[in-house]
Amino acid sequence: MTVQSAKPGGILRSVGSKILIIDDDPSFKRLLEVRLRSFMSDAAITSFGTLGAVREYLQSHKEERFDLVILDQNLPDGSGVELLEEGWFEDLAVLAVSSDE
Repeated sequence: MTVQSAKPGGILRSVGSKILIIDDDPSFKRLLEVRLRSFMSDAAITSFGTLGAVREYLQSHKEERFDLVILDQNLPDGSGVELLEEGWFEDLAVLAVSSDE
């Protein structure tokens, strides 16, 4: 099974996809990982719970490319939208999520 990405003509690979999860809710992150692995068992999933932690990681791994980013809009140290505005995920499929009503 494959999942359509937002990239023109792009498709997430069913094997070896690289996914970045940025969310501060451990239960939600675990649920995402379980569901993603149910149809992409070999996915490499990296996750962080704060803007500071993901910024530090991205700055030290500038060559790393992800196929999908799942981004919480409300994190303890700011808005996930800040990462979009900073240009970290240009030309990537980004799914923005929020638990706010």
